[in-house]
Amino acid sequence: MLCIWNWSVLHFSLRKLTYSALLLSLSIAFIFQTSGIYHQISRSHPYSDVLIYQDLANGNIPFYGPTHITHRILFPLLLSLFSALPQHLFPFLTAIFHLSVLIFVLLRVFKQKDGLSFTLFTIVLLSSSAYWRGFFLPMPDTLLWAFLTLFWLEFIREKPSYLLLFALFLGALFTKELAILSLIFVLFTFKPSRYEKILPIIAASLVFTVTDFYLSESYSSNYLLNPELWTVDWFKNVLSESIWIPKYLLSGFSFILLFWLFRIYVAKSYFMKDILPEIFLFVIIFLFAATNSPRILFPFTGIMAIRLMQKEFFEL
Repeated sequence: MLCIWNWSVLHFSLRKLTYSALLLSLSIAFIFQTSGIYHQISRSHPYSDVLIYQDLANGNIPFYGPTHITHRILFPLLLSLFSALPQHLFPFLTAIFHLSVLIFVLLRVFKQKDGLSFTLFTIVLLSSSAYWRGFFLPMPDTLLWAFLTLFWLEFIREKPSYLLLFALFLGALFTKELAILSLIFVLFTFKPSRYEKILPIIAASLVFTVTDFYLSESYSSNYLLNPELWTVDWFKNVLSESIWIPKYLLSGFSFILLFWLFRIYVAKSYFMKDILPEIFLFVIIFLFAATNSPRILFPFTGIMAIRLMQKEFFEL
């Protein structure tokens, strides 16, 4: 009885600590976005895409226009609801939007999982540099993270809503086409008896593809449709960036990587198949954008953290 009480006290203290750390990170992120990074962004800045989102939200450029980014309509569409407000408020609206999304997803995880799982989820996030990079930038990555995390929470339910799965994944796709890579987790983890859960995902991908290629004026310049561009990046990344793979792995996965090392040590080869989706995802991202791989991994950290809670990850 004493052991149970001690564990309850420890668990309660740990949860209070993670809550406090999350609130602190939210406050820092809000200040950093509004007073720091946002005002440094120019057309030549690595994160200048946010200026396009702002122009979309304000109606200065049309949806499905000539730029490669204008099929990502959901983020600027939501922000356009506030476009009539003074422009100097835009950084604050972006930051508030991002942090509200984070709080909503955390509440959703808390309701669907037990307290210990929620604590593990928050520890994984706070220990990941990908989390700090993603939430500290005024980009749509946060919205994509939320859609993919909510999608996975629904996907692993015993009786998921197919309509909700479709809506969440379609929302993710129209936030950023990077969402397609989340199919890697589905294809590596689904059970044949539940194959029908994949159908809404395939349908959403087809809708996205048709819309993107036929409504957008930028389809001819699409990066993936020009192999001569990305094959050059592949060779460059393999030849010049491979030496930094340990750095990118640690920066992208952080606490998750430590958990894997422990789990592999205990279960040895029997565990390797369980982390194939994450490894495969990292390889794809590394080939296309090695130096930016930690930030690109950010939208998938919610899925990876939830996968650590799943029963099969604790079965030796």
